[in-house]
Amino acid sequence: MTIMEISLLTGFYPNQDDLKQLTSEVEMYAFQYETKTSSSDSTVVLYLEKLSHKEDTVLGFRVHKMLQAEFLQAAQVTIYDYYEPCEQGPLRVEGHTPPLAARRCSSFYNLPAERSDLRKICHKDVCRCAEELCPTPKKGSNQLKQEELQAVACESGMDFVYKARLETVEASASSPYIYYHMQLQVVIKSGTDSVTPLTMKKFVSHATCHNSLDLQEQETYLIMGQISDLWKVQSEYTYVLGKETFLMHWPADGDMGKKELRGQLEGFSEYLSTHGCKS
Repeated sequence: MTIMEISLLTGFYPNQDDLKQLTSEVEMYAFQYETKTSSSDSTVVLYLEKLSHKEDTVLGFRVHKMLQAEFLQAAQVTIYDYYEPCEQGPLRVEGHTPPLAARRCSSFYNLPAERSDLRKICHKDVCRCAEELCPTPKKGSNQLKQEELQAVACESGMDFVYKARLETVEASASSPYIYYHMQLQVVIKSGTDSVTPLTMKKFVSHATCHNSLDLQEQETYLIMGQISDLWKVQSEYTYVLGKETFLMHWPADGDMGKKELRGQLEGFSEYLSTHGCKS
């Protein structure tokens, strides 16, 4: 006997008529099904007599959206080969006592690619294409002048300017997003989010941006962001690293090759913190 456990995407629930049809005498793809539903999550369990390892088996049922998730993450499908032994321990199924441990295989899925949701990052009713989201870190040079940085920091729509150190990176194979946990070293320009130095803030990018960003833990960065990239989740703001985000590595004190650049960054930070933007 093979058991297929399908976790649905957050905010979706299964079409019961489709599940009944899968177990009907006409279709009989599965001989039994059950659903487990909470306030925001649902799981469908299908019981099959067998599953071929040589031919594709296609099972389908419709799902319906019951609420809008803040960040839509991939969900898991797990298949249990009920009678095959392995080292993962026995599988407990209601009404059955397995004589042996169960082999299992898991995979993750998201909304169909033709919907382009796999390449989007969404918050409430706003979604953006991930390919357009990836910021391009600026390559600092000793020729950079603090006046150039001031011009960027004071552009219309530029909400905040931080000197921040990346503490940890949170990534998971089950999530299409990468979370960067940063400690704010200096609040050079305060914006919508009322923060103070040493505050920990969460920055997020789509997983497709991870390699191009190449942000390193314990390194410090200059980050300037648009007001549109501040997304309020419950009572906290999450910062989206978007296409318009200004991102530059802030050299460490011991990096003598970047001494002039560090001086320009520190001069820019001190001036803007003191004088602000000219109206």
